[in-house]
Amino acid sequence: MAELEAGLYALCVADAAVTAAIGTRMYPLIIPQGEALPAIAYQRISARRIGAQDGPTGLARARIQLRIVGSSYATAKSTATAVRELLDGYKGAAGGVTIESCWLDNDDDAEDGTVTTNRLVFQDYLIMYQESV
Repeated sequence: MAELEAGLYALCVADAAVTAAIGTRMYPLIIPQGEALPAIAYQRISARRIGAQDGPTGLARARIQLRIVGSSYATAKSTATAVRELLDGYKGAAGGVTIESCWLDNDDDAEDGTVTTNRLVFQDYLIMYQESV
């Protein structure tokens, strides 16, 4: 079975609005230095396996954080909007993963703390998905 992160990547780069913004510039943990913007870094913040009295159920709930970086505030926000419109409330296939529910839990704006004009939007999603037991 595919990992959730691989499924989210496949889902995002298959979406016309997200792809129009980032192409395939979506990376685990960090965006490579010098990469064109906008781009997205993703990471699993936490995951909890759902159990029952008779053992594992195959369901898991993860918090996935997306760090959406744009060369301007407007670019970061428009890219974040495209991602939110795809993922918030999503249910269905994502690559080889079955997503039972996906909800935007947190949405923050930031800057990158350097002299550049890069702007960031952090989005945290709570995702319930099927996992092999």
